[in-house]
Amino acid sequence: RQLLLLHRRWSTASLVKLLTKEDVDHRTLLFDSRATNFLLRMGSPAMLQVHLVIEPADNQGVARVGVEYLSEGAFLRKSKWLPLKRAYKVKVMLEMKFIFDSGVMFQMDVYHFHKGHRSRIATRL
Repeated sequence: RQLLLLHRRWSTASLVKLLTKEDVDHRTLLFDSRATNFLLRMGSPAMLQVHLVIEPADNQGVARVGVEYLSEGAFLRKSKWLPLKRAYKVKVMLEMKFIFDSGVMFQMDVYHFHKGHRSRIATRL
């Protein structure tokens, strides 16, 4: 259950912990992976679109990236849909794999885990 950042210029992949602020900064659309767990309720395949790695993963597996939420992705909390940039804690742990694409854009595969099995629920370029 980790964020995996892959960059073509890097000889090895950098592992990034799947952590984010409870609320992504609405002005800069940044999140710092040092903060609270980023969890998604099963059945709601929300996605983050990564625009830029601002600071690559350090030896603690922590990185800062620029993100933008997608309108079709949202978190469900108290029967109310909320924008993805408000990352509330819910139930299902995700694994995200970022693949270097065009210099600033990244592809992200979103997975959920159920009884130890991994299933891809969304892919976004």
